[in-house]
Amino acid sequence: MTDMLSKRCREQSWVRTSVATLDRFRTMTGHADLEALRKQALADPVVAEKALASFAAALAGHTESQVSALAKRAGHALRPHVTCAGGGSG
Repeated sequence: MTDMLSKRCREQSWVRTSVATLDRFRTMTGHADLEALRKQALADPVVAEKALASFAAALAGHTESQVSALAKRAGHALRPHVTCAGGGSG
């Protein structure tokens, strides 16, 4: 996942932030293989929705805006065409 983000993002701070967000997502939802999850989610949007719902459930003690921000960042990183600040797109 890091390699994919590095190729698509010129701004290394976005890569670091995305990797940290994805690691948090992986840990909190129990999805050890995010690349496999990404492929499944691209093939079936319901898989993506369930993964994000699982992530949101893991954050039940947080505010709605915190959960929404993290889910958007994780969902953005799992999309096939990532556009990162500072240029670069896939």
